[in-house]
Amino acid sequence: VTKCLAPFTRHILGGSQEPYRFFHIDWLSAITDPFFLRWSATFTKTSFFPCKEQSRLQMEMLKFTDYAVKDMVKMMEDKKDPMAVASGYNPNGSLSLSYDPVMEEKDDSPSEKKPAAANPTRGKNLEPSKVLKGKDISSEEPSILHQELQPTTCKYEYEACAASSGRFTQELAERCRSDPKLDVTFFYDTRVKGVTVVPSEGNTN
Repeated sequence: VTKCLAPFTRHILGGSQEPYRFFHIDWLSAITDPFFLRWSATFTKTSFFPCKEQSRLQMEMLKFTDYAVKDMVKMMEDKKDPMAVASGYNPNGSLSLSYDPVMEEKDDSPSEKKPAAANPTRGKNLEPSKVLKGKDISSEEPSILHQELQPTTCKYEYEACAASSGRFTQELAERCRSDPKLDVTFFYDTRVKGVTVVPSEGNTN
């Protein structure tokens, strides 16, 4: 990714230029674009000096994300809709495995007590989860038994779902193309240089 964003880094990191351009920036256009400069300045400012309302705004955005995810899951679980099969929908949760050795607790001194095992995942995560140990892990995911090295603990996010975003997008695009009622127009070989918006009712921004 780094070599795609900044091609000159291949002289530092080594290797040839990457053949794909999934991630790329036209630096001359970017650094002379006032909208990009305004965005980058705002992003830098809010990253180093977050406003007092940032936590509240993040939670508001999280509410929208939560609504969108639940609406998508509802569509996936609709038996009449083949989208789940097309996108490889998997509602069986997520396992984050840890292979760290279990630390035994000592009773002689509370200060010497150590956690039972390292946390498989760190950082903020609002997904409901529970910790599984030993045979409980392979009971949830039998394929783990075929691993030469068995995990000691795992974090099981039992409400997590997964699907292929690429297959989902292809299926959605095909539906939009084949169903005229959806009123979707595709533009090919088109470069977007700007967007014009019309204020909606109650929103003058």
